[in-house]
Amino acid sequence: GEGPRIATWNANGLAQTAKVSALLREAKRQKWDALLVQEVKWSEESERQARNTARVCGFEVFASRGSSAHQGGAAIFVWADSETVKVTGAQQRVTVASDGNMEMRGVCVVPVTIEGLKSRLVSLYIPPEKRLQSWYLRKIKEGKVLRRDDIVGGDFNCVADADADAHRLDGGQYDPKCGAMCETILAECGLADTFRLYKGVL
Repeated sequence: GEGPRIATWNANGLAQTAKVSALLREAKRQKWDALLVQEVKWSEESERQARNTARVCGFEVFASRGSSAHQGGAAIFVWADSETVKVTGAQQRVTVASDGNMEMRGVCVVPVTIEGLKSRLVSLYIPPEKRLQSWYLRKIKEGKVLRRDDIVGGDFNCVADADADAHRLDGGQYDPKCGAMCETILAECGLADTFRLYKGVL
């Protein structure tokens, strides 16, 4: 039969109930088993409303809000009736031991099985500010946050090759050091960029 269908998307804001509902209707139409979303920009109240909407639409939702209701955050939606992707436990809280077990906001991790194989879905948002970006990448690397059997969807706000991978309309530049660090983290975890696997270099 058809394998699992897992999508990733930067929402650039998902606080409105109508937007959540439209997204999940499209997910059902496309037969997505799971959706990894970044930049949800949820407050406590908008997250509560999103959970209610997801429940009505037949999805489980997991979330890690950003540092404020106006920035970042990540979420994972899993279709409750999926035959291939099954949630197997509670959302895993990602903490930084060196910083007093502070929670890493915007990093959402959910244990699942995919066609019977153990895995985890990971949706993460790394802030674009250079200082925060470096901190997040360092802590992800030091804490071994990502694993070989993870399915990761993320807005890293950095790219491996600024010339080949990006065209910014605002004329800004991505920090090559952060891009290189991100590539190193993925390589050390044994993870691969599926876009590059299927499309090659732009």
